[in-house]
Amino acid sequence: MYARALLPTDGSELARTVLEPLRGFLREGAAITLLTVVETEADAPAAEDSLESLRPELEAEGYEVHLRSASGAPGPAILSALRGGEFDLLAMTSHGRTGLRRIFAGSVTEEVMRESPTPLLVTTPRTQVRPRNGRLLACLDGSSRATELLPLVSSLAGQRADGHVVLLEVETFYSPEGTKLKLRSSAEVARELAPHARELNDAGVGTSIRVEVGDPAGRILRAADEEDVDAIVLCTHGRRGLLRFWTGSVAETVLRE
Repeated sequence: MYARALLPTDGSELARTVLEPLRGFLREGAAITLLTVVETEADAPAAEDSLESLRPELEAEGYEVHLRSASGAPGPAILSALRGGEFDLLAMTSHGRTGLRRIFAGSVTEEVMRESPTPLLVTTPRTQVRPRNGRLLACLDGSSRATELLPLVSSLAGQRADGHVVLLEVETFYSPEGTKLKLRSSAEVARELAPHARELNDAGVGTSIRVEVGDPAGRILRAADEEDVDAIVLCTHGRRGLLRFWTGSVAETVLRE
C-alpha cells in the first residue's frame, strides 16, 4: 500500500472521480497532494482555491492533504513534481477539463507514463461507474521486473474476502524489433505461472491462470472484459527490459481503450 500520493487534477467532476479507486491503494493516514497545473503563476491562487473543496472530505477520512500548483505544460510539470522522490504513487484520470479522451489521456497521461519514476494509477469512465468485484488482472511476461507486481496485487486483492487475481501471460509471435519468436506451449507457460499462483493462494487470495497467444494489448483487453476485472496491473518495463515493449506497444494501447 502507498503512503504519499500525487493527484494532478483540474478540479472537474471527472478528475475528482479518481479519488474513489485511489483510496483502495492508500494506507491509513496517507498523504495526498493535489496538484493543479496552470498556464501562468498568476493563475495559481484561484486554481488552488478550486481544490479546497476536496480538503474537508479527505481530512475527515484521516488523510493528510496538501495543495500545490505549478505553471506550464501539464506533462512536464507533473514529471517535475515526481523527480524529487517525494511520492510513491501517481493517480490520474483518462479525462480532463474538456472531457475529450485524447486531450488528457493521449497528450498528458501517456507522456507521463513513459517517463514516470513512480507507479501510476489511471482510471477511466468505466472504472468510475461499474461496481467493484475484487477481481484483478495481473499481466506478466516472464521477466523478473513484471513479477515485482505480485506483492501489490496480493495486497489489493486481499482487501476483500472474495478478492481474486487472474494471472495473464500473452505469448507473442514477434519481438519489439520484429524478430520472430519461438512460441512456448500454453502448458509450459502455465507451469511457470503456477508458483506465483501458489504464492497468492498461500496469502489467502483466490487465483487463476490464463495464457493467450497473439497481440498483447488486444489479448489483455479481451481478458479484462471476459474476466470482468476491476483493474489491469502491468509493468512498464517488460521482456528484455525494453521500455517500449510494454509502454509503447501495450500499456499505451490498453490505456487508450
